[in-house]
Amino acid sequence: MKNQKGITLIALVITIIVLLILAGISIAMLTGENGILKQADESKVTTIEGNVDEQVRMAVAALRLDIANETAKNNSYDARENTKTLTDDVLADLKETSGKATGWTVTAKPADNTDNTTDASFTIKYNNADYTNARNSATAYIEYAVRINQQTVELSAKSVDAAATVPAAK
Repeated sequence: MKNQKGITLIALVITIIVLLILAGISIAMLTGENGILKQADESKVTTIEGNVDEQVRMAVAALRLDIANETAKNNSYDARENTKTLTDDVLADLKETSGKATGWTVTAKPADNTDNTTDASFTIKYNNADYTNARNSATAYIEYAVRINQQTVELSAKSVDAAATVPAAK
């Protein structure tokens, strides 16, 4: 017989098996427990949280500057008396610097008494569609607690909705 050229059935089967193994490994790398898709979702959440954190810190820094300016003009200035005005300013700063008009709420909790022993406080909460979608939860939020002493501001706490979870890879 003539010398025939071509591949044998065994070589074809081995090639198909190798390709199936490589496809299985690739799919596992994409969708697995620590897969690329899950890491991308986690990165999206982390990026949003970092951006929100930066915006809040910038707004609090602007508030500190406003209080310092008022204190320089009037050294008996007590920021706690103006908590509502200050929170409105913080909300306006957040909307302007973040470029997001929705998702921000700032709630004032004025001082309970007038003997200069109680701090005023307010909360900053972010609950926008980009964050709720990234967390795959309609109730996902990032919240900051801010305390105002007589002439100082302290960013005292940050919380993230613990019930919200990063979505599973699709």
